[in-house]
Amino acid sequence: MTTISKIAKAAFDAANTAVAGIVSDATLTYSTNAAYNPATGSYSPTGTPITGGRALVQTDKPIADLFPDYIAGPTDILVLLEGFTVTPQEGWSLTFNSHTYEIKQVADILGASELFNVVAA
Repeated sequence: MTTISKIAKAAFDAANTAVAGIVSDATLTYSTNAAYNPATGSYSPTGTPITGGRALVQTDKPIADLFPDYIAGPTDILVLLEGFTVTPQEGWSLTFNSHTYEIKQVADILGASELFNVVAA
């Protein structure tokens, strides 16, 4: 059975073969409340990483084409993600190529929860 996930993986593999280094291993990270600190009366946030995905920076499309209501800043980039088992969320971190970005916008391509466009800054 052909799935969006299989098609995305094949496309990322082919892109990386055609242009070495264009596809990068990526990690998503979101904050969760960990241990309760009775002295401060608060929870200490802890970053929870999600690995196994890959990122491809899209330079051929303006951000406004995919996110018309979003006003892109000078450091915003459009990134295509595949291989993650969860849907990225706004405010999460995205790390690839030794850089960490904050996810500003998310689009689930075809609503399949397997391939995503994100705006990251």
